[in-house]
Formats: sequence, structure tokens, C-alpha cells
Amino acid sequence: MVTSFLNKESNVGMGEIIDLIYHHPQSRLPNDSPEAKLYFSPPDVAAPTKIAYARPSMSTWALQLVGPEMRRQIGTLTVNDPDDPDDITQLRASTNRCARYIHLATWDHLGRVSIPWMARNYRRRASGAWYITECMGAPTYNGAIVICQRCLHPTVQVGVISSLTLLSMQSSCG
Repeated sequence: MVTSFLNKESNVGMGEIIDLIYHHPQSRLPNDSPEAKLYFSPPDVAAPTKIAYARPSMSTWALQLVGPEMRRQIGTLTVNDPDDPDDITQLRASTNRCARYIHLATWDHLGRVSIPWMARNYRRRASGAWYITECMGAPTYNGAIVICQRCLHPTVQVGVISSLTLLSMQSSCG
């Protein structure tokens, strides 16, 4: 049965099983349980395999998968997209003989850089990081994300992701 499931020969999908386990009444732990504080724990606090109840174990497992992936996605933003020859994520004043995927800064390039352009680029190249920052900071109404006219949350997201990108660049941190 497990083999047929893993080979996609089953009518039940992995997402359905995960959803059923996570939302099953028995997966909810009592409030007085010592594991009640282990929801979404980083690796230095708890390993998902050591947590007995399903919800804190699955939330910890998910967090420990998502964290490194977000770091990888932010890292891809430190260089130009090799699949897009027009990408100007990284502009330089000179190539210093490192011409691969490097664009020299021109007035045309600088004129194309804008917050909306960066938002589209970040959303395309680091969709997970974009989603996470949107969940953390975008205003919602009845569960749906809304765009405020005075403070556009994509502008704030560009600032957050740009800051994370700068932090992930080894050359900028010495």
C-alpha cells in the first residue's frame, strides 16, 4: 500500500493525508502538555521526530523545511537570473574581468529599476519568500489581502526582501 501511494497509484493524495492528520481531533494536544509550547519550533529547540503529538510535530517539521528554502530563495536574489538575459538585479560599475551574467550600470538600466519592477521580480524569483512576507505584513479584510492606498504593502515587502538579500550576501557582511 505504501509503495502504491508513493508511486502515485493511489486515489488519495499526500496533501489529503496531511490535512486529515493535522485537523484530526486526536492530533490536538492538551493545554497542560509540556509539548504545548513546541508548535513551530526551530531545530535548536525540538526535532519533529521527538514530539509525540501530530500538530506540534507537523508544524515544527514544516517550519524546519520552509526556513532553509526561504534562505535559498533569498540567496538567488543576490545574482542575476541566468534564465533571463534582461534581468538587472545585479548592476556593476565595472566587470573586473567577471563578465558572466554581469550587467554594467547604464542610465537605461537605472531608469528601469523601480519598486514595482523589484516587486514583480521578487514575486517571480522568490515566490515563497514573497508569500511569507505578505502573510506577515499585508493588511487583510475577511481573510483576503487588501491593498491600502496610503501604504502599499508590496513596497514594504520589497524593503524587507531587499534587506534580507543584503544580509545574505557574504561580501556585504565582511
